[in-house]
Amino acid sequence: MKNKDKIEQDDVPGGLTHNPFASLRPTGAPEVGSQGASPREVVPAEPAAGRPAAPTGSSVGRLVVQREKKGRGGKTVTRIIDCGQLPVEIEQLARQLKRALGCGASVDGADILLQGALTDRAAEWLGKQYGVAVTIGN
Repeated sequence: MKNKDKIEQDDVPGGLTHNPFASLRPTGAPEVGSQGASPREVVPAEPAAGRPAAPTGSSVGRLVVQREKKGRGGKTVTRIIDCGQLPVEIEQLARQLKRALGCGASVDGADILLQGALTDRAAEWLGKQYGVAVTIGN
């Protein structure tokens, strides 16, 4: 493209003024970056009646969920590391995971071994059930 075919934008004060996404904004919504927009307030959820409140991730710590295959004859297992920090016994937690995920589970010290590659499902279940921060490792 030659220089004479280019359209100069310097004559418009403030640059381009057309916003192609303006029509997508709901009616009455504040402009992005305007002073009228306030950040959302986060309100903690109330625990259900008859059920104790789940501990927050900061008070419990962080669990690591990882997939392992080495030394198991090619079979894949999911290891949940250091489950002793949860407010439930490890054997009971293993039984709950077996029922919830539909797999086999066993206890190995402070860890739980799940049969199969279930890292995403186990991390999601632990986060919902106990409100703990979960890291998915390799």
